[in-house]
Amino acid sequence: MLLNPRIFFNADTLEVTLMPDSTLYDTLIISNILRFELTYEFEIPSSPDWLSFDLPSGLLPPVGTDTLIFAFDASGLDNGLYESEIAFIDMGGMRLSVPIVMRVSSGEGLMDDVNTTITGLNVYPNPFYNSMNIEVY
Repeated sequence: MLLNPRIFFNADTLEVTLMPDSTLYDTLIISNILRFELTYEFEIPSSPDWLSFDLPSGLLPPVGTDTLIFAFDASGLDNGLYESEIAFIDMGGMRLSVPIVMRVSSGEGLMDDVNTTITGLNVYPNPFYNSMNIEVY
């Protein structure tokens, strides 16, 4: 969890995986740990086309929270890793950045054999409770 003397984020990194030509929404929660209102603003220094968010600035109530909603858009993007960051700047000039990572993956090869019977594998006991054994032969 990222923390500075005034604010707290619910994640150290905002990371998503999505298929090409798809869109996904995710959130980041910011918390004011002070006992007074905190004015803030956000910026995305690199401003990538694949990322947008809904709350560029705001006012956090004392010991309150705000939820930032991010839209990740993989339209026209190839498989790969896309990175950026969002910077939080509070009224006192304190700056804190959260890395943002979007992985675009077609998932090829991951689900090809879902309906295939696996041979040479023994799992026991069946059903299992706290543990199970797996033998490959």
